Amino acid sequence: MLIRPNTPAAFKRVSRECEALYYKEMFDKKNNSIKQIWKNLNTVCSFKSRSSCKTVSKIVSKGVEITAPQEICTEFNHYFSSVGETLIKNSHNSYTPGDTSYQKYCEYSIPNSMFCNPVTEEELATVIAKLNNNKAAGPDNIGPALLKEIAPGIIQPFLHIINLSFSTGVFPDNLKIARVIRVYKKGEHFLTQNIVPYHFCHCSTKSSKN
Repeated sequence: MLIRPNTPAAFKRVSRECEALYYKEMFDKKNNSIKQIWKNLNTVCSFKSRSSCKTVSKIVSKGVEITAPQEICTEFNHYFSSVGETLIKNSHNSYTPGDTSYQKYCEYSIPNSMFCNPVTEEELATVIAKLNNNKAAGPDNIGPALLKEIAPGIIQPFLHIINLSFSTGVFPDNLKIARVIRVYKKGEHFLTQNIVPYHFCHCSTKSSKN
């Protein structure tokens, strides 16, 4: 006769074991730096007060107040993507469309003057192994720790993509996508100029760059 275990008691036991393992890894000196341990301690014990402004209910751009969530996202996207163009317009050495004077510095161009040696499997494995486990994941939700775990199974196709990118000069469009978050600087929270973008790219993209 089979005896059904006490489900609530078993759940509590497993929950306590998982919680103990979670905090053990969080404060493990072998896997975390002293800075990261103190950061985890502040998070768990709430030594530092957290900002009450977690969501943006409104923003003001060019004197216009925007409250619709979709329009707020669109405005942030437009503002972040036009920062470079705005800086160029405000620069004293602004670029004039159609100006090709820079070409006088490139009159002795040598075709095929640059060549990248193919990446080896050992080089790629070393780069992946050196990724910081404490870094955040990109839009694919694959962080450095997970990438290291699955590396043996994907390293060959990943290596082919990297070397193909070097030989053709084309980088995969999907790996150009990044997860962008807003980081508040100072001043009023609802002004776009007081918020800067911070992006998290794919871990595979970081490996390709290295």
